[in-house]
Amino acid sequence: TVLHTGNGRRNGADDRIVELVRALPHWATSLVYTSDAELRDRVHMLGAQVAGARALLNEIAALRGTVTHPSSPSLNKYAAPTIG
Repeated sequence: TVLHTGNGRRNGADDRIVELVRALPHWATSLVYTSDAELRDRVHMLGAQVAGARALLNEIAALRGTVTHPSSPSLNKYAAPTIG
């Protein structure tokens, strides 16, 4: 699911993620993927489990049956395209 915060605040998306975790009936069963230390601490304090972005890429790669090494071309499809 993709949500837009629409508020333009610096940490608006992080605040929205925290709101979503708070709204869950069982925080401990939620898993937030982030490499942001502050967001990790905020949702962890609510009881949510946290994993880094690399873990999410590894799970996606495992589902697709691809290699998950940082220099692997299979991970390049997740990067923004380079122009020029």
